[in-house]
Amino acid sequence: MEIILFRKDDNSIGYIYSGSEFHSLEEIAVLDVPKGAEWKIIDEEELPADKTFRDAWVWNDGKVDVSLEKAKEIVKDWLRKLREPIFEKLDLAYMRAMEAKDVELQEQISAKKQQLRDITKLDMPDNLEELKSFEPEILKEEE
Repeated sequence: MEIILFRKDDNSIGYIYSGSEFHSLEEIAVLDVPKGAEWKIIDEEELPADKTFRDAWVWNDGKVDVSLEKAKEIVKDWLRKLREPIFEKLDLAYMRAMEAKDVELQEQISAKKQQLRDITKLDMPDNLEELKSFEPEILKEEE
């Protein structure tokens, strides 16, 4: 199936699947692609098969590339979501340690929470396949 591929202002990719019996893809592109944006009609098969980092796709001379930097930002967002329930458990454990006046346990919990805060500062793989499965040890410990 042919689609309209276009470059957005931030160099990311937009695409339109719409076809109609009344309008050609060229006519649809003229109507629906943002004014001034580069576009071209491609076969859907030319898009990356792996959509994991779809939001990291960028325009590169009329082709789709995956921005490693944008993919890393996507992974950071995933990590933030994964750590949320761990923070909740640690917050509860910290409150219990406070009530018990267990200063040593409070310090241990505080240190673990700081490791979770720093999770987005860790060095990440420079390979998309490895990046997809990137899981810091601190998250594995909490499973």
